[in-house]
Amino acid sequence: MKCPNCNNDIAWYKLWKISRWTSIECPNCLSLYNRKLDVQLLFICLLSIAGLIGAALIVLYFIVYGGITLGIITGIILAFLWLVIIYCVDAKTVRLVPAENRQGIKTILGHKIIKKDKNNI
Repeated sequence: MKCPNCNNDIAWYKLWKISRWTSIECPNCLSLYNRKLDVQLLFICLLSIAGLIGAALIVLYFIVYGGITLGIITGIILAFLWLVIIYCVDAKTVRLVPAENRQGIKTILGHKIIKKDKNNI
């Protein structure tokens, strides 16, 4: 994932922290970004739901023909792998838009973000 402003790399796992109500900050230029609401976000949500439904169907199949333990273990593994793959693809293709101001729970509660200055000890 690249910063739209300075083209600096932003860690892919930070994408999992953002939503429409929280923002992430570029470590280089300190710009704030949110996820863009577009067809890609809808597609990722639909793929996530479809994958979980598919995993549930496979679990039912294994429960009927292979046993409860095998079905549950298979379902957990398949659901986890599906979600990791979908969210990694989403992290590489996400579109970020500038946030107008800092958003998130700390802002709602009134906390201030204090960055330590090297001169102040």
